[in-house]
Amino acid sequence: MTPEQEVLRGGLAADVLGNPVYQEAFTTIDTALVKLWRDSRDAGDREDLHKMIGLLGRVQAHMQAVMTNGQITEKEILRKRNFAERIGLR
Repeated sequence: MTPEQEVLRGGLAADVLGNPVYQEAFTTIDTALVKLWRDSRDAGDREDLHKMIGLLGRVQAHMQAVMTNGQITEKEILRKRNFAERIGLR
């Protein structure tokens, strides 16, 4: 993946994470899963719900990592561009 593609992906991830509808959906699903987990009387169900809660967190963490990587890559591109301009390569 090119640095430009990584920056684009980071921006798209930021758009999703900042979207109120996504935030509402994430919170609603997380809250429902935790409530089901707490109210469950069956050990197998609790284990499955615990896995779902963990997977939901992993999706969120992945999106945040993509966003952060894109931001870091964008800063690196700008740093290189500024350096090249200062030394007269552009």
